Amino acid sequence: MFSLDPWSFPKTRRPDPEQLDFDLDQSLNALLQLHVQVPPQAYTAPILGTTRTGHGVAIDTDGHILTIGYLVTEAEQVWCRKRDGTVVQADVLAYDQPSGFGLLKSFSRLDCGFIPLGKSSQLAAGDPVYMLGHGGIHQCLKTAVTAIKPFAGSWEYLLDLAIFIEPAHPEWSGSPLLDQDGKLVGMGFGSGRGCGSFADCAWRRTSVDELTIDQPKRPADETFKSLKDASPSRESWQATP
Repeated sequence: MFSLDPWSFPKTRRPDPEQLDFDLDQSLNALLQLHVQVPPQAYTAPILGTTRTGHGVAIDTDGHILTIGYLVTEAEQVWCRKRDGTVVQADVLAYDQPSGFGLLKSFSRLDCGFIPLGKSSQLAAGDPVYMLGHGGIHQCLKTAVTAIKPFAGSWEYLLDLAIFIEPAHPEWSGSPLLDQDGKLVGMGFGSGRGCGSFADCAWRRTSVDELTIDQPKRPADETFKSLKDASPSRESWQATP
């Protein structure tokens, strides 16, 4: 089900834990490897496949997991591998089409800590940021913001504002982008050839700010209630021709 490739970034490309203003080891504990199964009759199966892998991030102590939506759209089963190797199952609460984010809820306690939500609106070109990989410190990347601008995907997908970074992470799908305080400011959803030998990676910028999970008067279940009601049911993809 899960595969851990022992590749590594060069040490010069990795963040130095002793030079950071946050606990990188704690952040890595909150990073989950996702394995998603989608039924073959699903509408997105021919395009995105029936077996999908990527990252998710625990964002509170209640089992809410943020990821990129295309990983979990029409999912039949979602399994989450924690850093210690244990596996828990999760359900899809919502897929926010405007932002591209997916929200999951684990069936059991995660007990892995969480990554707090940051303010991506405070980012600017040139700011250092960090990408995490489920392979631990060896697959974490020290990178920088190159631009914040609209993004239009070839699959008819438009973001008003996205964060572009350089260099990019080869396993960017759902990979979290952290600011200098170790807070979550984006989720990876795509990459392409940039200038020179580097790849630019586009990130959703504004919707992390719009999440209100860190506000006690409006928990995640309420925030995404309308999205959940509007998301396709399991019966809908069973009936899809």
